Amino acid sequence: MSPCEMTLAITALANVISENLSEKELPILAAALTQLGDTITTILARRECLEKENSEENTGQGENRISAQGETKNGSRDSMKTR
Repeated sequence: MSPCEMTLAITALANVISENLSEKELPILAAALTQLGDTITTILARRECLEKENSEENTGQGENRISAQGETKNGSRDSMKTR
């Protein structure tokens, strides 16, 4: 479906829905659909973050992170002394 066809279909659907729902029902449905879209956007953003983290770990970019015990990810001791 092309972008123009998609917007046409969405507009047609909105017109049909608005003809069949009351003035009280329409804002509730609009709010619910907005929340649905926002939630899907949040899920996609989190997936992208996780994919990026996994990609960085797989390419070795995170190898020199220092743990709380003063060891790098690869197990060597950090040159800084802990007190």
